[in-house]
Amino acid sequence: MICRRMPQVPRHLAPWAAGLMLIMLATGGNALAAGDAHQWRPTYDLAMRWINFVILVSLLIKYGRGPLKNFLGNQKSLWANHLLRLETEKAKAEKEVAEAKAALAASDARMETLRQRLLQEGKREKAAIIEAARIQARMMLVGAERQTQTRILGAKSVLRAEMVDMAMDAVLATLPDRMTDSDNRRWTNRFVSSISAP
Repeated sequence: MICRRMPQVPRHLAPWAAGLMLIMLATGGNALAAGDAHQWRPTYDLAMRWINFVILVSLLIKYGRGPLKNFLGNQKSLWANHLLRLETEKAKAEKEVAEAKAALAASDARMETLRQRLLQEGKREKAAIIEAARIQARMMLVGAERQTQTRILGAKSVLRAEMVDMAMDAVLATLPDRMTDSDNRRWTNRFVSSISAP
């Protein structure tokens, strides 16, 4: 019989391999002792998940360590340059702020003069606006008064016409019953004589 040597696990994976073996021994007893597949299947699935996880982590460590180091180194230099540029801009901005503060302190007296002048102009404009508003209010009152008078006259005319119509309706309703033929002839003759009279 030929004796084969088992492949050796690399040193950096030895702790992982030992942990994997312990997990398999700890969870394998339930799987092997169970007679029914549905009872040991969840334990088997859990063990396989851990095995897959360990394989994935070891692959990421072996093949991803170098690129990850390079990426992080590049990012570090990029951020260092960015921070240096920001610090330069901050110093420039602080210098500009100091210059602006000095210019602001120098122009306080000029600003006070301008403020006083603007206040005086504002008072003049306020007085002019108030006067214009008074004139406009007077004109609006006169216009409203005229409009009210016109409406009153119109309402009086309408009222008179309605009163005449009501009187005519009342007369026409009662007159035919009260007038006789002799009254009708007398009024007709009187009308004809008033028309023919010079």
